[in-house]
Amino acid sequence: MKISPLALTLLSLGATNCAAFTFTRNANNAITSSYSRSSVIVNMAGIEGIKRKKEKEPDPAEKVEVYVKEPEPMEPRANLDGRALVSGWVNAQERSDQFVFDLLNNHDGISAFNFQQIVAFVDNGPFAKKRLLSRSSRYNGLLDKLDIVQAGAPGDLPSVEALSGVNCWIAHVECVEGLNVEAKLSDIANLAKLSGVKNVAVLVSNALGFNTALATQLNARFSDSATEFTVAFAGTMDDMKQEGSHPYRILNMEDVTEEAGAIVTGTFSREEATRIVAESLGLKSAACRTVALQNVPTDSRAAVLIKGLRSPGYG
Repeated sequence: MKISPLALTLLSLGATNCAAFTFTRNANNAITSSYSRSSVIVNMAGIEGIKRKKEKEPDPAEKVEVYVKEPEPMEPRANLDGRALVSGWVNAQERSDQFVFDLLNNHDGISAFNFQQIVAFVDNGPFAKKRLLSRSSRYNGLLDKLDIVQAGAPGDLPSVEALSGVNCWIAHVECVEGLNVEAKLSDIANLAKLSGVKNVAVLVSNALGFNTALATQLNARFSDSATEFTVAFAGTMDDMKQEGSHPYRILNMEDVTEEAGAIVTGTFSREEATRIVAESLGLKSAACRTVALQNVPTDSRAAVLIKGLRSPGYG
């Protein structure tokens, strides 16, 4: 049987229309013919099948979430309820310092804090009332929890009696001329131990004179305490630099190998430092740590990566 060149051409081109004659013999031994037309589909892909276009890998700069696992929830500390005390804030005429109280109030429910009472231990009670009895504190429920207690003298720490029943204590110590900061931190540790406070977080601001050796010694001292301490050293507080406006790093003193040199320099956002210390009060991973809050260049590799993670929603 020969196949005509035309048929070969049609098959090679994937022709869809073909015609054919068929011959049959009926009961009277007569031969009849019939004509049929059908469609034929020819696979032009060959043995390997249809070649698919290679998918382009996602650009990390545009879809960094493809390369990063979804973060797991952080384990909270225990005893984040009951009574909390705040000291070292609401003592300046130029600001209200309500931010730290809003973080502990946890009105939006993003943290593990569930305090029924928040005590503001301040130098001047009437002044603190004017600063904290605001419209926003009324709307977010802070006024329902707030209790203002005045210190015996400006700069005093709360007594053991004032700390009675307190589970969490967040303190601010500003390094000023004539203040023995190391002794102040030791007093905080002793008061917490005597009064049974479970969690303590301390922000040491303007700590430009602290070196790594002294910070490491403090870390070893606080680590031996039954109270879970977090001490964060920061530079001069900057009220103009908003939270999230500049990249930073949190340096763990346990990871420092050098024995000399300042642990912080320059300025640091007051809002950022307040949030870091407040959130460390609620995190198990931040317990029994001494850290330094340091600014980093905006073009550093870590800063660029963090910025890329924030755009798809990573905190």
